[in-house]
Amino acid sequence: MDTLLIQNDLVRFEGSYTGGGSGVQPFWMSCLWLSLGASLNYSLAWLKKFSVWSGFIGAVVGTLSYLSGDKLGVLHFESPLAYWITACCWGVSLPILVLLSSETKKTLQKP
Repeated sequence: MDTLLIQNDLVRFEGSYTGGGSGVQPFWMSCLWLSLGASLNYSLAWLKKFSVWSGFIGAVVGTLSYLSGDKLGVLHFESPLAYWITACCWGVSLPILVLLSSETKKTLQKP
């Protein structure tokens, strides 16, 4: 998702790769995505109870996390439209991730 935002000139990350990899999200952002995926069955397991609301939660909280990154100076929104597109991306991504984590946990628990 972040790579698509970068390639469409909506978001610019500080610490991004230079040269050939400049259109790819930075390594530290990949680590944050891995952390999110790892926490979905544990500290964020409560999202499964609110799966209907997870799109709204993702749109609001995901965008707020990017806004805080903007305030900290690690990323920059390149246009006002980028806020809305980021919210839409998070609104779609979080429910999918919650659903995938539920299915993965069910699959792993089968005898």
